[in-house]
Amino acid sequence: MNRDDTAQEPSPYEGQLGVLASAVAGRRIGVRFDDVELAYIADDVVIVPHATDRNDVPIAVVAQSALAAQGSLHPTHIAPLRAKHSAIRRYMALELWRTVNEKTIPVPPRFREVFALASAFASQSPSESLELAVHHLDVPEPPERVGTIQPKALLKGAGARGLRAKLTERQLQSKRRDAEMDELDDDEDSSESKVMENFLSSALLENPVFRALRKQMGMGSREKSESGSDGDDMTIGSMKSSDSVSENAQLVTLPPGVDFRMEGGLAWGRHYPEWDATRRRYRPAYCTVGEYEPPLSPPDSALDPPNPRVRNRLARVGLTHERHRHLRDGDTLDPSALVEHAVALSLGHAEDSAVYEARRKTARDLSIFVLVDASGSTTQSSDSSPVWTMQRQLAADLIDGFDKVGDRVAAFGFNSRGRQNVRFLAIKEFDERFHGMERQRLLRIQPGGYTRLGAAVRHASHVIAKKGGTANKVVIVLSDGFPYDDDYEDVYAEKDTRRAIDEAHRKGIGCACISVGGTTSPEKLERLWGNTTHLQLDDPTSLPTHIDGLIESSLAAAMAVAVDERS
Repeated sequence: MNRDDTAQEPSPYEGQLGVLASAVAGRRIGVRFDDVELAYIADDVVIVPHATDRNDVPIAVVAQSALAAQGSLHPTHIAPLRAKHSAIRRYMALELWRTVNEKTIPVPPRFREVFALASAFASQSPSESLELAVHHLDVPEPPERVGTIQPKALLKGAGARGLRAKLTERQLQSKRRDAEMDELDDDEDSSESKVMENFLSSALLENPVFRALRKQMGMGSREKSESGSDGDDMTIGSMKSSDSVSENAQLVTLPPGVDFRMEGGLAWGRHYPEWDATRRRYRPAYCTVGEYEPPLSPPDSALDPPNPRVRNRLARVGLTHERHRHLRDGDTLDPSALVEHAVALSLGHAEDSAVYEARRKTARDLSIFVLVDASGSTTQSSDSSPVWTMQRQLAADLIDGFDKVGDRVAAFGFNSRGRQNVRFLAIKEFDERFHGMERQRLLRIQPGGYTRLGAAVRHASHVIAKKGGTANKVVIVLSDGFPYDDDYEDVYAEKDTRRAIDEAHRKGIGCACISVGGTTSPEKLERLWGNTTHLQLDDPTSLPTHIDGLIESSLAAAMAVAVDERS
């Protein structure tokens, strides 16, 4: 019998281990023995060294299957680990601890101690594990019996096009920064890592917006300059000055809805309509919203520690049913648990007979967009402190709370200076954690300008609809709720803002407003936001009492509109 025949017809022991692997992964996973140094998984097959101690084989199989089950081996997380052996081991330790900590993967109890070495770092996502693995050399490495990760084997066959489609520009930039940190690792760059760096750079060059930006601003590429330099010190996205326009310069065609303007620096924007209540029609492509980093100014103060009561209340929000397996009591028997229990007994291990499953309302299924009013009116003071200071702390408590309970949350400040200059100031993207850099962004925002609220709600709704990734979505505006800008006031501004909220509701997106220290009348807030989706606080510390009800009300309002639209 040749080797291929052996692979197609696994031994009875390999078949039993395959059942175990499939039970852990929640899909069909095979197991085979081969002449390798450490166990790894590729093409949904766990490959185990022939020389592995029989008692260690199930540990390797469960570890590799658990990594596959929770998304740890996705190409976006594995590609940056090529040629970084130590970082791979640290990443494995963090992700194996996450399987134990989050309890979403059926890891047998006797394996949990093996997987819990990196508990002090408490990663909550593969992206966070990747960041810690690359930059924190004190993360402990797991024992060799759990195996390793083979990036080359996992990425083989994925195709450059498929991998590139899954990488955002921000992730690509982050991965180039990771490449620059290689000297922190014990491993030297291989030719494979150079290939990946060139591939990631080419992915950016193929982005049409980036190409337009590069042509307009003279961004450097890895080409030789006129001075004879080979240009190796210029990276994709770096800039060099240009005193003249090349004879080959040409106008570029930008994607629909995107615009570049030169107003005190490079600006870009997306066009949105605005509702003219007097004429009862939209003004198409009337407003331009752009996203920016906050200015690099030192923060004038610090944030207070997050309010734990906010996080505790938010833990009750946005839950949906999910299946719980390996229970001692439940609604029905768990076939996978029964099989795993039988396999464990056949291997001579006395397993706990937790062979039931049940559906319980414990899964998180909520994305939040926190939109913080950074207009000049927030510099006014209430009885206790400036409105902006209170809004900023409220924003920090909300972002931290949603982030800690596992919801997807993004946050931006916003202000405006006319209809073509509505500015979104980045605080946190959906795929980022609310750590040091994100908190510093919030502190660097300096209030100014006006409040073109309709355009802000439309852009927030667009972003959360595109990137939220959950069934339940809510935009929370921290503002006095008073829309005002040049040629944007009174009934006109009110009606446009209300129209923007209705548009979000028709997409199934809830909208809510929280005001602190504001002077807008409750009647006006109710006209804009509805009778249950605005919250006016005199004391920011009272937020935890109301926040879960506010989120649920905003979701219910959106659902009611969506049902009416369908009927």
